[in-house]
Amino acid sequence: MKATGDPFYRIVDSEIIIPGVKGVHTLMQISDLHLSVWDENSGAEERETAESREANWMKLREDFTIWHSEPFDDSKRIPSVKVLEKMLILAEEMKPECLLMTGDMLDFVGPAGVRVLREALEGYGGKTIYVDGNHDCDSGVCNHEGVQTVRFDGFTLAGVNNGGLSVNGTVLADLKALCAEGTPLIIAQHVPLLTEASRDKIVGFGEYFYIGEESKGANAAEFVRLVRDEEAVKAVLCGHLHCFVRTEAAAGKPMLCASSALCGFVHRITVKGKE
Repeated sequence: MKATGDPFYRIVDSEIIIPGVKGVHTLMQISDLHLSVWDENSGAEERETAESREANWMKLREDFTIWHSEPFDDSKRIPSVKVLEKMLILAEEMKPECLLMTGDMLDFVGPAGVRVLREALEGYGGKTIYVDGNHDCDSGVCNHEGVQTVRFDGFTLAGVNNGGLSVNGTVLADLKALCAEGTPLIIAQHVPLLTEASRDKIVGFGEYFYIGEESKGANAAEFVRLVRDEEAVKAVLCGHLHCFVRTEAAAGKPMLCASSALCGFVHRITVKGKE
């Protein structure tokens, strides 16, 4: 099977310019796939949950596109496990330097879903960063207490688990240490940030869909201030909104929110230095 010419995909390109970066680097981001599956080892409860949630998202994926004026057609009416298969086929063809999975790859945590997702990731040969969303934060697929890093010539990708509308103390400490190094950072996380720069485009989604300085999580306010204010942080890549939003975490600091993989959305990001 080839991805080329498949109407399922909606590939959206973004460019991040970071002075000092050598060469041109391509990243692929997918988010909010909401995998719901069962298999021969599943009990009745897991099977019923998977079937119910799969049916729910078969409708919701179209609803979200209507609400946010995004494209939808019959090519998107496929099971979530087929969406996962298609995304990894595209990644094998696109060959990004890193595949970013920014949360809610699972719709619920069950043995079958975890098995299917782990097997799929093990079969993919490239570098990955997988961060937890609010739906899959207890799955164990992302086996990182702190920040995940992939280093490039001139910048570092930093994967942050913030699906619980905050971050833990280890993540906060790791981010501070990375910022102290001075190497430019691109942060990949699930939930977008509410700041003065992003307010106009983010606040209308409601408190469930962002982390702001007023959010209740123990480290939420400090996390927002760190990402917003630290010079080392150059951009934020996130999901959770189920629509594509271009905004900023601070002036000149892009925050790009990917739409749902269920609707074929693929975010291709090019990172390069100033020409």
